[in-house]
Amino acid sequence: MFKIIVRYRLSEYLCTLKEVSSFELGKEFVEKWYFKAITYFIWTAAFLYKSVREGVCYFSFYDSGFERRSNSGSSKLAWESLRKVIILDNCYLLVSEEEAIWPLPKRCFSKVQMMQLETWTRDMRGKPPIF
Repeated sequence: MFKIIVRYRLSEYLCTLKEVSSFELGKEFVEKWYFKAITYFIWTAAFLYKSVREGVCYFSFYDSGFERRSNSGSSKLAWESLRKVIILDNCYLLVSEEEAIWPLPKRCFSKVQMMQLETWTRDMRGKPPIF
């Protein structure tokens, strides 16, 4: 078991959304000036709203799953209930069967914790993470 504290950063949030959008819409489209102008404004506003609403997030990781606590409440999820784990440059995205997404910045983990998280998600889900 281990715990991490996550204080999300705007730069990471924008980078993560851009990376996911590149997968979904194509890198060429995401690089267009009009896409950046519209989405960065919307994404920044969404980040500011979420930062105030959620505040600092506290994650606890166990052999069986994880728990997240913040200003908006808490949630628990078993590893078996994850639909996929996406490993991006700066973070992990844990995606549940219900399409809930938990972004976890890599900077919040030690190397040992990263290896443990990847082992748990692989072993308990029976599927490798998506890189």
